[in-house]
Amino acid sequence: MRRRLQGASMTEAEWAAATEPGVMLAFLRDRTTYRKLRMFAVASYYLDPNLLDEANRYRVEVAARYADGLATESELQANWSFGSRGRWTLPELPFHWALMVSGCFVGNEESCDRVEDAALSHILRDIIGNPFRSVVFDPSWHTDTARSLAEAAYEDRAWDRLPILADALEDAGCEDEAVLNHLRGPGPHCRGCWVVDLVLGKS
Repeated sequence: MRRRLQGASMTEAEWAAATEPGVMLAFLRDRTTYRKLRMFAVASYYLDPNLLDEANRYRVEVAARYADGLATESELQANWSFGSRGRWTLPELPFHWALMVSGCFVGNEESCDRVEDAALSHILRDIIGNPFRSVVFDPSWHTDTARSLAEAAYEDRAWDRLPILADALEDAGCEDEAVLNHLRGPGPHCRGCWVVDLVLGKS
């Protein structure tokens, strides 16, 4: 049975092993940014290719651009329905949107199967990192090479290039194991990846 979402608390070990994205989101509610929540919601849609026909892919891309400040609120509202008129709805609060797309509202708990929950949990960890440990990103690591690699991976969703980004950061003096291991690890990765965001100055 799923744990209730309200008042969620977690330890570092529980976060690392968690497979219930709703509980993780409840824990993060006051610990992350609206952009991060929106990026999680966008990444969630990419788990199911059946959701992303040409029209729906465009809607998701508008939401991603809005999260990065590249689309206006009018564009967002023109492509998403605010309310209950259809399947594609976008609650105004990013926290509730993130919960909605993960299928983990308390009243809709049975709609998520365990495999999907685990995938969503991995995505959330890719976006947030370890909320119990902050990484101090040395300005000297922000080389032109590192930034160009991060920008290309972000724009093209070319996550196979992240080990090359790790090499560039290491060449610039980065010895942080959390950063390097994340980039060289198996993923999954998505837009909003906590290390790529650090390189690009996003939050």
